[in-house]
Amino acid sequence: MHRIHHFTVCAAAVDIGCDHQLHRTSSFFFLIIADIEKRKETCDNHVMSLNGVAQYAVWFLIYSFIGWIYESLLRSITHHRWYNSGFLNGPYIPIYGFGAVLDLFFLGKLRDPLQIFLLSGILDCSLEYFTSWGMEKLFHARWWDYSDRPMNFHGYICLRFSLIWGLVIIVVVRVIQPIMEANTALHLQERVGWPLLLIL
Repeated sequence: MHRIHHFTVCAAAVDIGCDHQLHRTSSFFFLIIADIEKRKETCDNHVMSLNGVAQYAVWFLIYSFIGWIYESLLRSITHHRWYNSGFLNGPYIPIYGFGAVLDLFFLGKLRDPLQIFLLSGILDCSLEYFTSWGMEKLFHARWWDYSDRPMNFHGYICLRFSLIWGLVIIVVVRVIQPIMEANTALHLQERVGWPLLLIL
């Protein structure tokens, strides 16, 4: 009887020990899984951040190219011959890309057209003024000159084109950009976003 009792106590002790060891092992694996999930979440956030940068790089190139088409066609019609308005030799005009990215970054979530119009006026006029001023200081030449336009400021900006670009940015933010994102953003981001960013 004593031996049976002793065996029962030992068995119970072993069972408790096994349960305790199993609990410790389970806790250890749960900690590992939690750590893996945490690292994965951090990695995913980092990848999303990098993809966001690549996406803005794609938008920069697209709008720089659109700006080149617009400027080249406008000047070709004016001069009655083909006129390449690209920066250096490339088919792009960076100020259009920078302006679009700047507006999309700060105004992309806005829905009130009046807010977009007023704020884009401040952003784009500042960009146009300081870009023209800086390029004149660096290259001793002006890429555009509004000196003959009424209500201009040092020839770098003028009221007429500031109003026109304010209206254009409303269309870009509210109409063009949502369509582009819905149809091409993810594809461009995953397939060519980073290669284009590396080229930049």
